[in-house]
Amino acid sequence: MTDRPLRTDAEAEADWQADYARLREGTPTRWGRWISSQLVFVAPWVARLYGGVFLWLGWVVVGRDLLHVPFYARQYILSRLWARVSHGHPLAAIGIVLCTGAMTLLVQIAGSSLLSLVIGLGSLGLLVWANLPRRELEADDGASEVIGRNGVRAGIMWSIKQKIDRMTPGNRRRLQRMGWTDSEPE
Repeated sequence: MTDRPLRTDAEAEADWQADYARLREGTPTRWGRWISSQLVFVAPWVARLYGGVFLWLGWVVVGRDLLHVPFYARQYILSRLWARVSHGHPLAAIGIVLCTGAMTLLVQIAGSSLLSLVIGLGSLGLLVWANLPRRELEADDGASEVIGRNGVRAGIMWSIKQKIDRMTPGNRRRLQRMGWTDSEPE
């Protein structure tokens, strides 16, 4: 066993930021200008509400409990998140917020409940679109372009072992798409 000094949180944050900057430069997207180039680190209890890492109003938010994850896990987390940006997933969230705001204003100002209903249905449509199962597959495919299928498979297995995710039928299908077989250990 080597006596390696423990890294500080500041060093770990710098590593996350450097990897994120390389990822942004290496895989540009038209949606990238709407997402901050700086990561935001928050308390673990906040991040756990949304899976540890999430996009919020153009900010990439990372839980402090993920600061010291292995390199391959950090690559998986960041590349998958950036693939979501590349496929326009944040647009659905922005659309939902805008539709909800417009619906509320229309009811309050114009008293138009019919128009409000139409906008509400549009918001519901965006919500359904944002949560389609293929969104997970798009994120996996985008991440595999950056870190390879083995990297995505290792990342999914890491998130299951860390109890961030579970071995659901959907995750089993995602793993199989990345070349995992049932004979491999879970």
